[in-house]
Amino acid sequence: MKICPAGYYSSTSSNYNDLGSFTEFWSSTETDDSNANSLYVYKNTAFVHYDNKKGGRSVRCIKD
Repeated sequence: MKICPAGYYSSTSSNYNDLGSFTEFWSSTETDDSNANSLYVYKNTAFVHYDNKKGGRSVRCIKD
């Protein structure tokens, strides 16, 4: 799968950050009312963590 490094949107600073460096994708898993899991991808590294839902992350629909 080819992934474009879209960076992310920070609701704190109202800026788009790290365009061309890495990307994050939202997961459908919410951790609570304010946060949801996201997949962070940078070169050979990928991990899941949670982020505030006010921030902007990429969305990629994957069929089960």
